[in-house]
Amino acid sequence: MTPSADLFDLIKALSTSEKRYFKIFASTMGGKEDSLYLKLFDEIDKMDVYDEVALIKRNKKEHFIKNLSGNKSYLFNSILRALLEFSGDKSVSIQGQFQIAAVEVLFQKGLFDPCLKLIRKGKEHALRYEDYDTFDSLCNWETRVLARNGDYVNVLKIIEEQIQISKKKIEILTYKKHSVAIYNLASAFDQNGSVENLKRLEEIAAFFLQKQPDISLGIVCHYYYYSSLSFYYEAKKNQEFRLLHCRNVFELFNQYPHFFKANERMYSSAVNNLCSALLAQGNLKETKEKINDLKAFLERSSNTLKTEWKASTLAKILTSEIVMHNMQENYDFASDLNIEVELFLADYKKYLAKEDLWEVCFNISFVLFMDKQYDKALDFTLEILNSRASKEWLKLYEICRLFVLMIYFEQGQHKLLINSIDSTQKYFKRKGVSSPVINQIMLYMKSIDKLDKGKKDLLKLKNLVENDLQTNPDSILIKINLKTWIERKEKEMAE
Repeated sequence: MTPSADLFDLIKALSTSEKRYFKIFASTMGGKEDSLYLKLFDEIDKMDVYDEVALIKRNKKEHFIKNLSGNKSYLFNSILRALLEFSGDKSVSIQGQFQIAAVEVLFQKGLFDPCLKLIRKGKEHALRYEDYDTFDSLCNWETRVLARNGDYVNVLKIIEEQIQISKKKIEILTYKKHSVAIYNLASAFDQNGSVENLKRLEEIAAFFLQKQPDISLGIVCHYYYYSSLSFYYEAKKNQEFRLLHCRNVFELFNQYPHFFKANERMYSSAVNNLCSALLAQGNLKETKEKINDLKAFLERSSNTLKTEWKASTLAKILTSEIVMHNMQENYDFASDLNIEVELFLADYKKYLAKEDLWEVCFNISFVLFMDKQYDKALDFTLEILNSRASKEWLKLYEICRLFVLMIYFEQGQHKLLINSIDSTQKYFKRKGVSSPVINQIMLYMKSIDKLDKGKKDLLKLKNLVENDLQTNPDSILIKINLKTWIERKEKEMAE
């Protein structure tokens, strides 16, 4: 990404209120130079795609063109400064940085009494929100003020506070480390539930299973504790315990509303996890309630930038809505969400983690397929196939290859279908993938132009699928609802 594109992307990422605030911020600085930067801001904001040649050509008489590179850099930093002020009363970490900067100014001015007052007020705030980095920095300034006055008794007390806080920081990092490790394994368990991964999952989960949450644990450690166990029980297919621990996270929200109001990512992540757990138990009513709560939360969220966490939250909202309709076989309602998905991807795709992108695309492609909107289903499926799948998500890639065959089959694209079957067979052979069901799917598709043989192959496929689902309840065939598709083909052949 070039520096020019950085400035363009930053301006385009601003909300209307943030743009308004920046212009007020810049105008209060006064002077002709600031008006030049506002003109440059407006000119770039007008563009749909950044084109520096067009910018220079259109504004060759403007003074900001003379040192365009330097002026862009100044404007970029000015916008960041304005954003820091704009977000200062909403972000705990930014508030902490402001307090540290204010303490330094007071210290340099020799105003030590107000400096100490601000330090102690800031420390209380930092402890309330478990902002231990800010607390530690403020302690450093406090020891400098106290040492200047020769008060080494209290300096030692402050250092002891820092030692205790360091232990808290290590504890949080330890919980976070194990939580991320569990999430990494559990989130891809359907794709790669090997014996080796199961053993690794049990080893990591033992850290939490051997503990009992108590009062001495901070809010963040409690959050990691319950969230991690919900991921663990999800991988173990224990939906009852999974839901229990998702609800435990919500109990934290009730106990510490101030903390979660200041940590929006934690709240949105917890609601998404609860929605998934409720869907797994077929509780559609409460799922819908939580989705509506999450939508309302996003609307009033203080974070108006198109950030990664918001993209992830919106992706999971859409996925939950699609899955809800799918579970009720309301394919027409679910497929109507495809426009919403397209608009969402246009705005947020670059912020999405791959697994969130794949999950949305796969679920919407399936309901579009069931609603017989095959072209659109293919577009979303190719979105997954054209991205590079990790080893953990290899099975999803394989599912999508089968799904493309089903789409070509329904579209009647015989030549494309035969070529795709050949390339898919070669791919599976190269990867060592062997399944009687997969082989029978492709055999049925090849024989469909021969009516009697097609019926026999479909019946054989049906029996294989039913047997596979009984012996392997986690079969990838559930993902594409192959049984439902076979029932549809039987009805069509009967007609």
